[in-house]
Amino acid sequence: MDGENFHVRSRGPQSDYSWLLQICSSPIIQGEIRRLSLLFKKTLQLLPAFSSYRRSYWLRWRWRTWWLGGALIPLCAAQAASLHVEERMVDQVAVRFYLPELGGVEKPRFITQRMLAFEARIQSLISRRKGAPEEGEVTDRSIQIALEVHLAEEIFSFLAEDILTREPALLKPMLQYVRTIFYEQVGGIGPLLKMAEKEGLGESELGALIERRTRAFLYVNSAFTDLLHPSEEDLNTLYRVIFSSLDPPSFDDEVRRKLVHQFSQARFNQVALSFLQAAQFRLKLKWVRPTPTLSPPS
Repeated sequence: MDGENFHVRSRGPQSDYSWLLQICSSPIIQGEIRRLSLLFKKTLQLLPAFSSYRRSYWLRWRWRTWWLGGALIPLCAAQAASLHVEERMVDQVAVRFYLPELGGVEKPRFITQRMLAFEARIQSLISRRKGAPEEGEVTDRSIQIALEVHLAEEIFSFLAEDILTREPALLKPMLQYVRTIFYEQVGGIGPLLKMAEKEGLGESELGALIERRTRAFLYVNSAFTDLLHPSEEDLNTLYRVIFSSLDPPSFDDEVRRKLVHQFSQARFNQVALSFLQAAQFRLKLKWVRPTPTLSPPS
């Protein structure tokens, strides 16, 4: 023994357990045991008992402490060594971007691969529901549209902070309105949850996406154009474009409600595209880590 360090020599088959002796003889472990022993000894000094009894009790307790520490510590170490931790990549950053309105280069924003892939699936599903041919669930075109929509929503959502500070009551009704539009676009909450499950997204991430879109709608509706109250001419034009078949449905209240929703989304997309085109020289974007299934559109 050198100081407080034990040097254990190998003895054939017993060398396999040398690591247990090293753990038990660790200065840290011994120090903790001594500290607990000293604490217990001071406690005994306060008890109204004879000196000889205290001493004998203290000796018995000290050896029990050493045996207990020597038994539990190797068991804990063996249990920890038997645990197998599987490393798994949860998510990665797909795109990094910054804009002067968002704080510039000192405050970059990030889009994760899971979120961008999920949004690309949404855009691909919307295109298929409109009758456009799509080669797969995630295509170059759907990635490009999803990226543009995400960028616009991120920027508009940030800029909506001043509006919500002045009128926070505007958020709740707009949230319900945007959620309804979102569900109608993808055919209900069922397909939406199915796509989210494929990308490993939870309810909190879906909620954050809808809230971001809501704040973006709120900003566009307040700063650019009215998204909620289209004119009759706008609705009639949209009706003729969508229902161009020989047997269109009657222009009832349900059809009108859906037309208003589609008008809101189409007008928002127009404003978002125009804004991104105007900000293309100020918006700095970089693909951080493309993958075979999610890469910059060609």
